[in-house]
Amino acid sequence: MSPTLELAKRRCSAQEQTLLVPTAPAVSTAKTVGPFGTIGTKKLKAPKQLSLVTGSSDGSELSEETSWPAFESSAESEDLAVHLYPGAVTIQGVLRRKTLLKEGKKPTVASWTKYWAALCGTQLFYYTAKSLKATERKHFKSTPSKNVSVVGWMVMMADDPEHPDLFLLTDSEKGNSYKFQAGNRMNAMLWFKHLSAACQSNRQQVRTIL
Repeated sequence: MSPTLELAKRRCSAQEQTLLVPTAPAVSTAKTVGPFGTIGTKKLKAPKQLSLVTGSSDGSELSEETSWPAFESSAESEDLAVHLYPGAVTIQGVLRRKTLLKEGKKPTVASWTKYWAALCGTQLFYYTAKSLKATERKHFKSTPSKNVSVVGWMVMMADDPEHPDLFLLTDSEKGNSYKFQAGNRMNAMLWFKHLSAACQSNRQQVRTIL
């Protein structure tokens, strides 16, 4: 073999090759190999996995998030109150609310809004979320953004097999109707039970803050 061919052969064999070494799914390593062995390594990040969540705390769609808490009147719920409420709390927890009718008319834009809600006797208090992913009492403001008496209102479970955690609350006198999402079927039933009792209470002169 002539010196020229021998030199060309050596140059070809000296070209760098990249060998992929399989590792854990989260991170892979690439080794750069040359004529004198391994030159170096480089960590390659695996593509991030995307989690599918339908809707958001203020979106127009229903949420498929993890179930939220709901607390009936008990020692545990009394601890959560921390003197934030004017009376005994019957039930409290995270609710998402959507306005269906306002003074008898459908709103131009109807979106879901997440609240920490607390039923004190016949008064329903709403506490605004501090962040989009709020799930605990500390994630919501300590003062209510609104409260209303539900005496004379009507509550019913929504007829939606795909979303069994929905219930409706309607004020027929003023033409207001709201849809609520409670996180799971059990929470929705608890809210339905306590709101039904509050709605059927004897009418009282209760101050309402809108």
